[in-house]
Amino acid sequence: MVARWAHNPKVVSSSLAPATSSKKASHIERLSSFTPIPESVFESVQSFELQLSLKLGLVPRQNFQNITKYKKPRLVVPESQEYRWYIIYYPWHVQDNKLVRRRDYDVNDYPEEERLNFAKQRVKDIKSLLKNGYHIDLTRLSKPELISEILSVDQALTLALKVKNPEIRYRTQKSYKCTLDNFKEFLKAGRKLSLPPIAVTKRIVHSYSDYLLIEKNLSAKTRNNYFSYLRSLFTVMVDRELIEKNPFEGVEDLTVIAGNTHKPYSDEQIKFLSGRIKALDPDLWLYVQFIFYCFLRPAEIAGLRICNIEWQTEQIFIPAQISKNRKDGRVIIPKTFLNELKGLGFDKYPGNFFIFSKEQIPSPSKILDNEMTKRYRVILNELKVGYEHTLYSWKHTGNIKLYYTSKKDIILIMKQNRHHSLDMTYNYLRSLGLEVNASDLKDFQL
Repeated sequence: MVARWAHNPKVVSSSLAPATSSKKASHIERLSSFTPIPESVFESVQSFELQLSLKLGLVPRQNFQNITKYKKPRLVVPESQEYRWYIIYYPWHVQDNKLVRRRDYDVNDYPEEERLNFAKQRVKDIKSLLKNGYHIDLTRLSKPELISEILSVDQALTLALKVKNPEIRYRTQKSYKCTLDNFKEFLKAGRKLSLPPIAVTKRIVHSYSDYLLIEKNLSAKTRNNYFSYLRSLFTVMVDRELIEKNPFEGVEDLTVIAGNTHKPYSDEQIKFLSGRIKALDPDLWLYVQFIFYCFLRPAEIAGLRICNIEWQTEQIFIPAQISKNRKDGRVIIPKTFLNELKGLGFDKYPGNFFIFSKEQIPSPSKILDNEMTKRYRVILNELKVGYEHTLYSWKHTGNIKLYYTSKKDIILIMKQNRHHSLDMTYNYLRSLGLEVNASDLKDFQL
């Protein structure tokens, strides 16, 4: 085997370092994956050092040891494609009391277009291990079954998505998948997809943000959505101890300038639309009221069953499996709307029936999540209402009405919207052009 590898290889490296290094390192140098970028999000790389050292059969030096002898690792590329690439390195062997030759063939696991980039990074990492005193000691080697696989960022992100999928809705799964594919495409172009997850630094995160805004021409809101999904996936990787810190944490969302979509309806438009929709599609008008009064999302309304209407407490229960935030929640049913629901006899139907169905009465089969959105747009087009108004505009319209009728009760508005904080409610109301409690101090005087 040794003769085979001696077949005229081409060495890709600088000249060999001296066989020994007499100068003791003045500080502990971490793996090169972290050293090029001063603002690296990783404070330590102990877990990655452990993974790589176990894989290479190396152990860290102990306090009493002064392991300074090593030869710099280098990449060897045979001229013939018949032979494999490898990284050769010379760690100190305690039992043999000398430097010994070792080879790492992991570079061959990567496609040719990424192989050289991976090899350069692996050479740096092995050099850092050797410089920090990692060596061979047969009495301290871990058992082979304890050696864990070092995942690439590609594999780690794929695993994170599989872990995340069970807790999110199908449509959200598609959004995560689309975002992840885009991010992988970006990493692949930079030849970083095959590197360990720790190679994704905050600098790369900011570069990706610039790429989305400049190259892809995405809006600030869409960019923020992408980052929200990726931040969540990297959190899964932190929880699985694949990385130590999330590189997306601390990267602020961009300011989103309010656009012209989902524009609230004026009183004149409410009067006009309510009359026309009632006449053209009564079932759709009922659907609109769930949005206006209870601030529910279209997908949530489509999944509502009769049993979710709690008649005694006058509330609607939104179970986690249909809720956008995957948490159970409740909203109040205003008296006017509650009386209408009772007048339609909804309290007489079986609890497992869906409120909205293709039959336009409660039934065991639900409508599609986007069915009512399509029907609503058809009516708006017939009435020549512009695209700045949508079905979701009724949610904003309802919030504005509640803001004034409740005398600016921000707590009530927060609960009815199922917001997780007052800050979220405050920012939402400001996006609608409402100044929370702006007039409370007008009569404040001694």
